[in-house]
Amino acid sequence: MKQLLLALLMIPCLGQTDKYAPTQLAWEKNNPQAFYWTQELRYQINQSLPDLEEADDIQEWCSTYHSMDTFGRVDVWATLFVSVAYYESSYDPENSYTESNGIDSLGLFQLSTPDDMPWCNHKTRADLFDPINNIKCAVPLMAGLISEDRTVAQGYNGATAKGAAKYWSTMRGGTYQGHRVQQIKNTVQKYCAR
Repeated sequence: MKQLLLALLMIPCLGQTDKYAPTQLAWEKNNPQAFYWTQELRYQINQSLPDLEEADDIQEWCSTYHSMDTFGRVDVWATLFVSVAYYESSYDPENSYTESNGIDSLGLFQLSTPDDMPWCNHKTRADLFDPINNIKCAVPLMAGLISEDRTVAQGYNGATAKGAAKYWSTMRGGTYQGHRVQQIKNTVQKYCAR
């Protein structure tokens, strides 16, 4: 069943003229393995779409969001996730970073083994270095945070962070070098304006 859903998400419907039909994502450029990451990402986003769509501010990220079909909406979120992965790991599934608290952030979305993610396997470093598994962990995590706060991302630090900014500092505003929310938002807006 999962393969059928993936196939439907990857192949535009016959006669479809929607300009938001699935497109190649940025991490696929010069990386043939990333095609499989994209399939898993779209599948996970489709499964989490009801939670992601709890964001009251999605129109600020994509002014045409509510006029899109499911393909377009999934790819809006896919564009956002891939942008986060770019700033978190430079699309390197073996990237690691030791946080100031001594905990390692690992893989595409810089997840940590001690985090509470019962929906995925993340007990070892190897689990989170597996890009497919990292995606399976990251999408529901971000969707839950967005649904809980009804915002894609807000805040400038851990104390004020809401939505995806609670977990990913790249989704925070401000001038701190690791905060990239405006660049990520610009990438999503560019996708939506095409």
